[in-house]
Amino acid sequence: MSEVEKLHKISLRTKIPAIVAMIEEYNSLGFNAALSLLYTSQIFKDLEDEKTKIWHFSNVLLYDLLMREKQENRIDYPDV
Repeated sequence: MSEVEKLHKISLRTKIPAIVAMIEEYNSLGFNAALSLLYTSQIFKDLEDEKTKIWHFSNVLLYDLLMREKQENRIDYPDV
């Protein structure tokens, strides 16, 4: 496993719980509902794919993108 792949995996271990916590807090959802909301999103699929590089985005930006995806059924990734 390359160093980038290792960093990606470590990043996901911290980002996923943080994003789920934000979903719970800002949407008044329980843990399972928040987890399901994230896991069924395109954002999560892209986050799992190291090549997309969105794992470099902040937790707040990822949360905002997720909410836009769920509300507007679209994702507009910013140029980084």
